[in-house]
Amino acid sequence: MVERAKILNDMAAFTCPKCIKTKIVNVSKYLYENQQINVRCKCPCGNSFTVFLDRRQFSREDIQLPGIYILYSDGRESLRGQMIVSDISASGLKITLPERRDFEVGDLFMVVFNLDDKDRSLIKKEVIVRNIHCLDIGIEFRSVDEMNKVLYVG
Repeated sequence: MVERAKILNDMAAFTCPKCIKTKIVNVSKYLYENQQINVRCKCPCGNSFTVFLDRRQFSREDIQLPGIYILYSDGRESLRGQMIVSDISASGLKITLPERRDFEVGDLFMVVFNLDDKDRSLIKKEVIVRNIHCLDIGIEFRSVDEMNKVLYVG
């Protein structure tokens, strides 16, 4: 199992899952890498473990919320479909589609879904595609506004 370490001010806390001993480490040399960073650690107790360095500005929450996406072309709706919001943060989402679509990085479209909070807050936001992996699409909100405070999970 890979542990997670959140970076704050170029520092990360690595905690051994076996003895719970924690070491604070300067990780600034990893901050500008263009790939996922996994660090192998060896604790004085003898345990070896891997830590994923989480460099995201906002933490993400795994969820399963149904919704729809709407793609517009020349000001008119050109494509509508179902989606599942599979993770969420104040800056974006990961959605999972039931079938492959011809989305490309940089495409703009609208997402509409309800949060699972007590008010079942309606989210209707314009988004931009940032990455695509099979049926999973990483999207960023086109604008960050007051509504994003509802989404902030960390």
